[in-house]
Amino acid sequence: MHEIVPPPTIQPDIFWYGLRIAEPVIALTALMITAVCWYAWRRLARTAQSNAVVWYIRAFFLLIGGATLVGGLIGHAFLYHFGFHWKIPGWVLSMLGVAALERAAILHAKPLIAPFWGRFFSVMNVVELVAIMYLALATLNFHYVEVHTGYGLMIVVGLFEGFVYWKTRDAGSRLILLAIPIMVVAVVVHLAYFSFSVWFTYFDIGHVLMCMACWSMMLGAERMQFYDKIRAYRIRA
Repeated sequence: MHEIVPPPTIQPDIFWYGLRIAEPVIALTALMITAVCWYAWRRLARTAQSNAVVWYIRAFFLLIGGATLVGGLIGHAFLYHFGFHWKIPGWVLSMLGVAALERAAILHAKPLIAPFWGRFFSVMNVVELVAIMYLALATLNFHYVEVHTGYGLMIVVGLFEGFVYWKTRDAGSRLILLAIPIMVVAVVVHLAYFSFSVWFTYFDIGHVLMCMACWSMMLGAERMQFYDKIRAYRIRA
């Protein structure tokens, strides 16, 4: 058994009709991510093309929305009631969501790369997810979730969408790439513990930046071009 050390309280509690809400602004800004993600999930069903790439992007939004719902309510607002282990469903949803976005980026680039590499990275997408999820759940260490998120967004999504943009100048890829530095800034703010006040902490700043990044990804998914029939497109040499 792993000894769980309760995390320090970042914000003072508030009480609403006798209900104790811990870290209230952090919980609220986490739920803002949920709202943006679930809006994107619904909107893309109407505004984006229907194919496997968009399906995985929509899965990303659905899963990350679920992860931030768990994180906001159980991980922050009511952690005192549920306990640390109730955070784990949010971790799992987050890792699945990032893996879905990785798969979308791989599928988007697949028609532009050699078939072997398309198959290889599709398999690696699953292997990496299983390995990181095992480490996170075996050690109950959230840092593995953070490593998976950083690797998935900056390396996998960044490289594959960067390749597509380099070859095609795809406007959708450009908007998805724009989301990555926004997420990097969110991470830097979190690592630096930069806060405006106790009522708007580094968590809150990061959550707002994540909303902006998700919005950019949603717009990117709407503007994406797809290359299943590569000869129909003019590919830059």
